[in-house]
Amino acid sequence: GNFLAVGLSNGVVQIWDLEKEVKIRKYRNHKRRVGALGWHYDTLSTGSGDTKIVCSDIRCKESSYAQLTNHTSEVCGLKWNYETKQLASGCNDNSVYIWDCRKCLPLFQLAKHTAAVKAMSWSPHNHNLLATGGGSADKKIFFWDTSTGDCLNELHTSSQVSNIFWSKHTNEFVSTHSYSLGQVVLWRYPQLLKVSALSGHALRVLYGALSPDGESIVTGSPDETLRLWRVFPRGGSNTARVNIAGGCLGRYPENCL
Repeated sequence: GNFLAVGLSNGVVQIWDLEKEVKIRKYRNHKRRVGALGWHYDTLSTGSGDTKIVCSDIRCKESSYAQLTNHTSEVCGLKWNYETKQLASGCNDNSVYIWDCRKCLPLFQLAKHTAAVKAMSWSPHNHNLLATGGGSADKKIFFWDTSTGDCLNELHTSSQVSNIFWSKHTNEFVSTHSYSLGQVVLWRYPQLLKVSALSGHALRVLYGALSPDGESIVTGSPDETLRLWRVFPRGGSNTARVNIAGGCLGRYPENCL
C-alpha cells in the first residue's frame, strides 16, 4: 500500500495512509529519537538513539515481533535486502551488523569503519554485495560479501559519505558527500574509477533518495533546497557519462511548482 512511516524525536513512530490522508498506526517502541527506518513489505524496522532496532508488522496495531540489541550507540542507518531477506544496520558506534530478523540474531558484525555508518546500499546485480560509507572521521566506502562477512574492497573518498545508490542498469554507483570531493560522485564498479563529480548545494548533502525508475536521485541539504540529478539514464554507462555532466535537473524550493 501507499504508506509513509515517520520517526519522531520522542521515540514515537507513526504510519500514515497517503491515499486516505489518515494516521493508521502509532508505535511507542523506543525511548529516544527514531532516526532510521527500513521497509520490507509489511515489516517496518526502526532504529533509535536508545540503541535498539525494532521490527514491527504494520498489519497489527501493537506489534514489535523482533528487537535487535547488539549496537551500543544510536542506530543511524537501516537497509533491507529484498532478495536475501537480510537487514543491514549502521550505527554511531562505527559498526555494521547483518541480521537474520527471524531469529533476532546477527549473522555478521562488520567492523572496519572508524566513524558512524549512515550510508548503506545493496547491489541490484549481486544480491550478497553491500556497500557501506563512513562519516567524516572515516571517509571510506567498504564493499562486503554478506554471505561470508568478508570485505571485498575499499574506496577512500576523502570526504564524509552520506548516501550510496547503485545503478539498476549498469555496474556503477553514486555516493554523496560534503565539499572536498564534489557532492554527487559517480563511480564505476568494480574498478572503483571516478566517472564524474558534481556540485550544486551551498552546503553538504545529508539526505538522498533514488527514483523508482532508477534513473535519478534527489538530494537534500541544510541549504534548504532539494536538487534532482539524472545520474543513471537508460542506455548504459556512456550515456550516463554524457548526461551527468549536465548536472542538476531542478532545484527546490526555488523552482517549486
